[in-house]
Amino acid sequence: MKKYYESPSVVAHQLHRAYYEGDEAARAHRRQGIERMCRFIEGRQGDLVSQWLQQVAELLPQTADTNLLVPGWWRELGHKFLYLLLRHLEDPTDIACHRFVAVATRAGNKAGYTAADLVCTQIALKRTLIGELVAEFGDDRESLQAMCDWVESEIDHVRLHITECYYEYNQCELLRAEQKHWALFNAAGDAVVLVDPKDGVVVDANREAEALFGLEKDDLVGSHYPDLFAESSRQAIVDRLSAAAHEGTSFLDRARVISAEGERIQARVRSTVIRYAGARVVQSLIRDETGLWRTDREGAAAADEQRLERIVALRTRELHQSVQEFRRLYREQHRQVERLALLQEIAEAALGTRTVDALLTLVAEAVRRHFRFFDTSVFSVDPEGDCLLRAHSGAYEPLLRAGHRQKSTEGLIGEAVRTLSPVLVNDVSTDPRYVLPFPAARRTRAELLVPVVSGERCVALLDIHSQKPNAFSESDQLIIQAVAGPLAVALAKVSLHEQTARAQEFSEQIIQGMPASLIVVDGADRVKAMNEHFAREAEVAAAAALEQPITQVLEPALLEQAAFADMLARARRTGETVKKQALHHRSPAHPDRFLDIRLRPLGPGGASDVLIVINNVTDSARRVYQLELIHRVSRLIQSALDENYVLHAALTCVTAGPALGFNRAFVFLADEEEQLLRGQVAVGPRDEEEAHRIYSASVAHSEDLRELVRRYDGPKVPEPGSLHDLVRQAVLPLRPDSSCPLVQAFFERKPRQLTRKEHLLNADCCALAMVMDSEECVVAPLEAEDRAIGLVIADNRFTRAPIGEEEVRLLATLARQTGMALANARAHAEVARKADQLAASYKRLKDAHEALIRQEKLATAGEMSARVSHEIRNPLVTIGGFAHTILEDDQASAASRRNARIIVDEVAKLEAFLTNWLDLARPTGSVHSPEDLNALVEHALLMANFQSLREGISLTKSFGADLPPVVLDPRRLQQAVVNLALNAVQALNGGHGALTVRTRREGEGVRLEIADTGVGIPAHVLGEIFKPFFTTKLSGSGLGLAVTQAIVRDHGGRVEVNSTEGQGTTVSLWLPVNRELSEEHRPDEKLLEELAEPSLFAEV
Repeated sequence: MKKYYESPSVVAHQLHRAYYEGDEAARAHRRQGIERMCRFIEGRQGDLVSQWLQQVAELLPQTADTNLLVPGWWRELGHKFLYLLLRHLEDPTDIACHRFVAVATRAGNKAGYTAADLVCTQIALKRTLIGELVAEFGDDRESLQAMCDWVESEIDHVRLHITECYYEYNQCELLRAEQKHWALFNAAGDAVVLVDPKDGVVVDANREAEALFGLEKDDLVGSHYPDLFAESSRQAIVDRLSAAAHEGTSFLDRARVISAEGERIQARVRSTVIRYAGARVVQSLIRDETGLWRTDREGAAAADEQRLERIVALRTRELHQSVQEFRRLYREQHRQVERLALLQEIAEAALGTRTVDALLTLVAEAVRRHFRFFDTSVFSVDPEGDCLLRAHSGAYEPLLRAGHRQKSTEGLIGEAVRTLSPVLVNDVSTDPRYVLPFPAARRTRAELLVPVVSGERCVALLDIHSQKPNAFSESDQLIIQAVAGPLAVALAKVSLHEQTARAQEFSEQIIQGMPASLIVVDGADRVKAMNEHFAREAEVAAAAALEQPITQVLEPALLEQAAFADMLARARRTGETVKKQALHHRSPAHPDRFLDIRLRPLGPGGASDVLIVINNVTDSARRVYQLELIHRVSRLIQSALDENYVLHAALTCVTAGPALGFNRAFVFLADEEEQLLRGQVAVGPRDEEEAHRIYSASVAHSEDLRELVRRYDGPKVPEPGSLHDLVRQAVLPLRPDSSCPLVQAFFERKPRQLTRKEHLLNADCCALAMVMDSEECVVAPLEAEDRAIGLVIADNRFTRAPIGEEEVRLLATLARQTGMALANARAHAEVARKADQLAASYKRLKDAHEALIRQEKLATAGEMSARVSHEIRNPLVTIGGFAHTILEDDQASAASRRNARIIVDEVAKLEAFLTNWLDLARPTGSVHSPEDLNALVEHALLMANFQSLREGISLTKSFGADLPPVVLDPRRLQQAVVNLALNAVQALNGGHGALTVRTRREGEGVRLEIADTGVGIPAHVLGEIFKPFFTTKLSGSGLGLAVTQAIVRDHGGRVEVNSTEGQGTTVSLWLPVNRELSEEHRPDEKLLEELAEPSLFAEV
């Protein structure tokens, strides 16, 4: 228990007040504890006082009045203080203890003790009491702790009160000293002038100085001091003034003054340096010795007794006048004593009260009692200009109550408030400014009003009435003015105390009403204070949580996630606020929430007490995340050019848990031609069973919004009976006068939140009502270019979660973005359709033009080729016929037969050349039909197979089984395959090698490859092989590949050749299945990837 007397508790007063609050059982328990402590202290009072006196003797300095340490005053002080302290413990409203402390403080101050000495006596008392309590009640720690807190709280209040009393006493002493000085200054029988030693300017002067120099005070102040004397004395005055400034004092036995009437006055001047208004000035006391000087001269020059008698009579009269003056000064001094006594009483009242009304009541009673006035009132002046009666004492007290108002712009009160100066009227019946404040005030004959001024404003008004005319003097006015000054200071202090108390109460209400959890922990991490919000959040009783370790009050999961121990250590070490923002906290009691945590030390670095502020920002974090997500989805759908994809992405955002999280969402699009709203697409379960299945799957396999959007693989045919199928069957008539709230929202272009009655019990909505069947829903228009193009509808049919204004606003925002994206997609689709039409038309025109030119060229070439071929073929037939005749003649010689064989072969070559030439030159006139490519290639190989067998070539075939029918001209394409096969056979070295033929599906077409293991084609001639008449063989026309390329190009395909010299050649044909190909627009993948960016709230 050592800590209870080594260091005062910073919350002693709060704990003391807390022990007097609570239910009846708690109050009874505290009363029992106080009674036990009080009985113990009363029984040991003598021993306690003796121990206390021993410690006081050790603590007080030896220079103090040690006579007080003997049994007597200090012992009586100890007994009485303990008695009053126990009274205050039993009844906190009893302030006799504090009043006794004020009296004892003044006595100790007079004895030479400082405020620190008197505070040390209280420290000694606290140690004595706590030490005895520890010895007596050490076994009962709970009661002992409460007793030590009560004693510590009371002694701390007494120590604070001693400091305040000591300060107020010193202020009063300074005020008395100053008032005494100025009383002597103004009542002095000699002229006194205060002079600035720097420039010799008069700073102040008393009434005797005004009489001596024959000038008003306003004329004296600011004048040059040496100029007030005769010219013959000015230099001496300047010298004495300088000597006083350097040496502290100076004398001038004789100086001459010329009065305003021209009379020469002989004076003695004494100058002394003093402090005035914080500055160093020279106080010059000027004594008129003209009478003495004249007496000396007259006595020396008197010639006879009669002249001496006249002088004596004159001096007698002057002595009588001096006696009268001394009487006047006595009366003024008596008034001054009364004023000081009144000021002392007001100062004591200011020290003993804590409310403005109590202070003003004491002031009113004191003023009336000291001066025995008829009636005294104290008004406060509010900013609106009314004077409000706050305190009253005297004859009119039964007639007026607190709260009585008078206008501060009327009568004598208005004059005092406006001018901030006293108003004295000794006969109100003759003063035109007087206004009767209330009927009973007719008894008033004289009135004195003195404003209490603070700064430049009148804050209160002392209003004193008398039923006798000429009842007030200027001295009365000065005394009341002297009261007004300290009263203004006291009012300011008491008002500040009231404001502080109200501010403390207001701060307490704010702290308790804050929507954040506040906890204060001490150096041992025990809870010292908390607000009601934390008690509700933590589900603990405030009384039970106090003095408990913070680790037992906060959730273990939160302590671990926030690293509370490290945060507390860092806050105490640095003395700065430690923050942890948007902490994602999960626990069994709170599955998912975000917290802002701040720890602020209550003091500089190393302070032990720490304020903990925990603010639940889950809602705001969720809103920020939703807005960010909607922004990203909006950018995504704005870049998408597929209308179905836009609707899919938008409804995914509406129903996805990480986004808006509605159970279901539907989209209706306007059909402007038929004036209908048609159901377009729906997302969500149809019934409870499907909802349970979907939600269970989503929990087991959680996906973020990016994955949900990426999953889209194009429009699908809705399953019969599904929600999508039912919505697509629903239509709503688009009539401006429709009673359906959905149609009204479409025309109004404003979001609406509808109840079951609105969207189910409406005839115009019956097509959709049976589909929805929900308690409430929200509808938002899809807008584009200042017009509505559809509606998006969402509800929470299965979870029945309420739909708030924030959800409506977010859905409306997403609907606007979706409407613009739909308009963009439709516009792009229309542009693409027009572009495709234009491209198709242009291609058809170009093909027709090229075909026309080619037909013309081929017709010309064909005609010429036919003529040339006819002219050549006829002789060849004759030559060939004769050569065959020679070969068939058995009587021909071997040489003739050999020559005939050469002729036959050359004629065959020439006929083949003519055939290829005619095929290349004549118009195609092809007929295309769907054909099996594998069968066509097989037939072509059969046509070339005899030669393959004759040459001894191995043939390998690999045909694709999944080839679709290909639209082609079978005769011409078969010719191309035969040409390629024959070329491959001819390329084999020595007639031996392998030939491989493959077909397969590739993209939107099919591919045919013919590969050989022959000599290959040199790289430098690869670019020339498709030119007509180009060949690398000794025999051949060089038209085979040219004809093959022409045939493939006519089919919309292409020919590719890959060859390695010495290893072989592969010729590849690619043919489209259909000549028309389409491209499908896909969404911007870059924006899809953007949805995968990390976010602080991705787990909301």
